[in-house]
Amino acid sequence: MRGNLYGVSSPTLPPSRSSLPQAGEQLGDYRVEALLARGGMGAVYVARQLGLDRRVALKVLLPGAAAEHHVRFLREARGAA
Repeated sequence: MRGNLYGVSSPTLPPSRSSLPQAGEQLGDYRVEALLARGGMGAVYVARQLGLDRRVALKVLLPGAAAEHHVRFLREARGAA
């Protein structure tokens, strides 16, 4: 997808969730617009941060991700902040 992404955010999925979000779904303050990529650890979406009305890259962990993925996920989020 083309266009500028103005922010980066990395929330985790609620523990009760068993699948990745779909376009149009809302996660907290973010509305998922489209899947950009999916890997072994998670997926990255184009999303809209509703409170600030801006497009962002939203990365989420796959449901049931291992503990080491959580550590890496947080390290990536801090690096992007």
